[in-house]
Amino acid sequence: MMLDIEKDIPNPIPSLNFKEVLKIAKKNVSLKKNDLIKNDKAELYIRINENNKAELIYLVSFNVESYNVQRPYYMINAQTGDIITSWNGLTTRDAEGPGGNQKTGAYYYGRDYDFLDVSNICQMSNQDIDTYDMNNQVTGGTIYQFTCPSRSTDRPVNNGKAVNGAYSPLNDAHYFAGKVLDMYQKWFSLYPLQSKFQVRVHFGTNYEGAFWNGQHMTFGDGGANTYPFTAIDVMAHEVSHGVTEFNSGLLYKGQSGGINEAFSDMAGETAENYLNFQLGKENDWLGGATIMKNQVAMRYFKNPTLDGMSIDNAKNYNDSMNVHYTSGVFNKAFYTLSTTPGWDIRKAFGTFLLANQMYWQPEATFDSAACGVAKAALDLGYEVNDVLSSFHVVGVDAGCNVDDPDTGNEIEISNGTIVNNIKLTAGDERRYLIKVPVLNKYPFSYDILSIQITDNQNNSKNSVQLYIRYEDGTLKKVLLTGNEYFNIKKPAAGNYHILIKGIAVSSVNLTAFYGNLQR
Repeated sequence: MMLDIEKDIPNPIPSLNFKEVLKIAKKNVSLKKNDLIKNDKAELYIRINENNKAELIYLVSFNVESYNVQRPYYMINAQTGDIITSWNGLTTRDAEGPGGNQKTGAYYYGRDYDFLDVSNICQMSNQDIDTYDMNNQVTGGTIYQFTCPSRSTDRPVNNGKAVNGAYSPLNDAHYFAGKVLDMYQKWFSLYPLQSKFQVRVHFGTNYEGAFWNGQHMTFGDGGANTYPFTAIDVMAHEVSHGVTEFNSGLLYKGQSGGINEAFSDMAGETAENYLNFQLGKENDWLGGATIMKNQVAMRYFKNPTLDGMSIDNAKNYNDSMNVHYTSGVFNKAFYTLSTTPGWDIRKAFGTFLLANQMYWQPEATFDSAACGVAKAALDLGYEVNDVLSSFHVVGVDAGCNVDDPDTGNEIEISNGTIVNNIKLTAGDERRYLIKVPVLNKYPFSYDILSIQITDNQNNSKNSVQLYIRYEDGTLKKVLLTGNEYFNIKKPAAGNYHILIKGIAVSSVNLTAFYGNLQR
């Protein structure tokens, strides 16, 4: 754990500056006469080394433009200049190829959509996503690789593996996984999973389904009733089961299971909206519409009962129902909120997402989860009555106590303060506030705001959750799973609200400081 960080790093100001560490890194690269170096970067971080000690490091990278393109990365000790480790980070190039199915019509990546982001050796792999070909097996699988052109200046084309009316499920899966990640990062400032995306395609034989197993998003080729399941809303659905697992941990049974399914349905429609917005298209408010052969869709947000099995009101719920059909209650509430004047799908999903992160519990009921959405709306400065009304439509009571969490119980701490021995049990909350002042001289803003949680018990995993919220509603979250710290670069002046939430019995220290790095 990150204990006594102030002892390991008594002064967070590095001995070496930006130019000096770049020079160290560049000396370690073999360059030819006409090679060009561009896009050089050096960013400062705190790292826990193999001896469980904190150290200040620079992460240095730059592009080498030559016949053999490179992007070297170096981790360099910011005090001594020693190179800790290095690697080649250039993993991608643009590729093109077909996508879609007989229902959507054929489209082409690199023309109708952006290019595919693949590795330099034409593997479907990049910094964030590995796409595996299961080759109709249920175990194993390898990262899919297609033939690269003989000349490095030519663009690769993947035309491979059409099946069951779809022109390239591998292309679709790889591309849509990237778009789902983009949506979470660009719209909600969240990396949705705790590891690189691992996408498995061509799973089994005639497998009509998709699933998240705690590690992979897996997609079958469909069968008589469905095309391959590699649609963007299905991709976002499975990724978002991971989001729920790593946040609220909603159990996959009863009302909590219906909420779990609904959250993934909401994510699917939001990802569709993210993509459609870029293409100038409207949402259809249908789930899985592009993969169904004989039906309009799998889910209907506006009227969930159109599938013949889903419910759209809590009064119709009973414990024997399948979670895929009880999801209709929250799906309709989400649709109602998203289409309320002053709201849209991005705003509504962001509210449900925050509830999943902060307020939902594993055995949540419809009412308690709706209460969490109302609290999240208040946290974000949105109209809570709209949330209450949207849930009222589906027979759910969201009217819990939603007092503003930023008033009354916060303890203001000054720059550099260490709050020791904060004792918590499961469900306990401690709230703090640090104010970053306006800097009236060059560079007119501080370089960093660092907020750190260290565990005194040295054995707690997932013992607390740390939330940072700026006064305008921007929220960042860190789950304490080991050595955790949180840095905000170029923090805006204003109030930063800190919430420490107990997950298990724990004793932690809180450190918060802001300042400028040496130039």
